[in-house]
Amino acid sequence: MQRKYHYPSEKAYASKGKRLANLVVDRIIIYIVTFLLGIFAYIISEFLGIHDFLVFIEQMNAFEELLFSILLTLLYYTVMEATTGRTIGKLVTNTTVINEDEQKIDFGQAFLRSLCRLIPFEAFSFLGSEGRGWHDSIPKTFVVDIKKYEEEKQIQQGLDQLGTNTQEL
Repeated sequence: MQRKYHYPSEKAYASKGKRLANLVVDRIIIYIVTFLLGIFAYIISEFLGIHDFLVFIEQMNAFEELLFSILLTLLYYTVMEATTGRTIGKLVTNTTVINEDEQKIDFGQAFLRSLCRLIPFEAFSFLGSEGRGWHDSIPKTFVVDIKKYEEEKQIQQGLDQLGTNTQEL
């Protein structure tokens, strides 16, 4: 009987430094996307004569800007993590997000992770020794360093195989 190994050990978790790098890179990407949307709105306005979108952007109040930022952030994280298990930040740091069954997360988990990022003071949830924030623990996901995680899986598979070979004797 082969044992299914659950939950990566804390050794495989992405370090707090890598998690911070993920945040910084992803924030920069979101700012770039926002800038590109502004350019896109200008192009539509200038060249296609559709001025409504540009006027709407220019006249956004603080609440509308906040709402736009939240929606863009939710969209970015949800789509990236649901489709690839990674964001641009995670690609840069060679980390990925997995669920309790050590599989790629599904759309629901990705959306819940994204929503949890909006919890006030969520960033302080990383101050514990485990290094998992609320946007990890609530949807039951883990951000792991791919290299460390793969090494851990190989060791565990070797131990499982050793146990299987011993039982056959």
